[in-house]
Amino acid sequence: DKTRPPERHKMQTVQTQGGHTIALEIRDPLDGGASDLAPVLCVSGGPGLPSSYLHPLVPLLGGRRTIFFDLPGCGASDAPSEPHSYGTDDCVADFCDVVAQLSAKFGLTRAHLLGHSWGGVLALAALLRGRFFEMRLCSLVLLSAGASTTSLLAEARRLREWIRRGEEMRIFKERLAARQQAETLPGAGGLGGPEHAPTEIQQSPYEESMDAAEELFFAKHECRVKPVPDCLRDARNEVSSMYKASRNLESFDVASELAERMGEPAEEAATREGAVEFGTLPVLVLRGEDDFCTQKCVQPVLGTSATMPQKAQLKLVRCACLTAAYRCFWLLTAASLDLLPSSEEGIIPEAGHYSFLENPEEFSRQVIAFLERHEAS
Repeated sequence: DKTRPPERHKMQTVQTQGGHTIALEIRDPLDGGASDLAPVLCVSGGPGLPSSYLHPLVPLLGGRRTIFFDLPGCGASDAPSEPHSYGTDDCVADFCDVVAQLSAKFGLTRAHLLGHSWGGVLALAALLRGRFFEMRLCSLVLLSAGASTTSLLAEARRLREWIRRGEEMRIFKERLAARQQAETLPGAGGLGGPEHAPTEIQQSPYEESMDAAEELFFAKHECRVKPVPDCLRDARNEVSSMYKASRNLESFDVASELAERMGEPAEEAATREGAVEFGTLPVLVLRGEDDFCTQKCVQPVLGTSATMPQKAQLKLVRCACLTAAYRCFWLLTAASLDLLPSSEEGIIPEAGHYSFLENPEEFSRQVIAFLERHEAS
């Protein structure tokens, strides 16, 4: 059975053409699983998070083997010799080499691909630019990911600022009410006298709101689970300093490449050796309902009005005449899906950016149903 690696639940290493040693782990499902199911290759986010925070996916994928790997400088993988020059193109090349090694060294012939957050953009870039050799891709799951990390960061900043402004107003009102109460107390100047003065210099409402907003943002838009799961807390504490310092790795945008590929003639696409046809690749775009990966982030993957076919644009014009906002939204989404006929969009309720930790039951239900429909793709 070539879909079953010879060594299971054991750390492996593979060498990339760029000379990097990549740590690779292949995990069996906890219940033993079924050997005839295509495994799931997981790509971690960050950038710079070790893949260990994705390990809770193992029991959620319907008895499939799960493959994790750490990019250079992350987790158990060696750092590049020149970390400051390591960029997104290097990440794509190393990822494609990992896939090639899974085929050549372990005999894998097919797999599902799951990319989380930044890792989803990396997966898209690899599919657009890379060659997947003998590996047949059954499906792609973009988990809390779109086609651009720039849009992800922009939406995170927007939501943080929205929360901060609300917190600043709350703090201002609380202090104003406290001051008004103090003015009614006896003392010099009607301000309650020295015994009522604050013992410490207070932060400005803006400074205090910044601290509060970060905590509230994480609790609503990133991970609702309290306390934060160990796997996520440890991974965030172990983010590679190389990735923190590199702006080359933070900005990752493949939206324009995706639009170009979707519009190219079939005969041109056929000349790309080993490349994936996006028109037929089953894609699940999945995110939490409170995810900072918003509809705006995933729209380039599903399609936008600028790149919609004429039929879809006509639908959009008609839906603008509807009075019910929710009907307009769903018609717009349905029209967008004309660009990727095999794509689906899913929302995980009561979840943010780490839906597999926050609502694992619903996450598992949606993902397993998708994988089962495309097991033989």
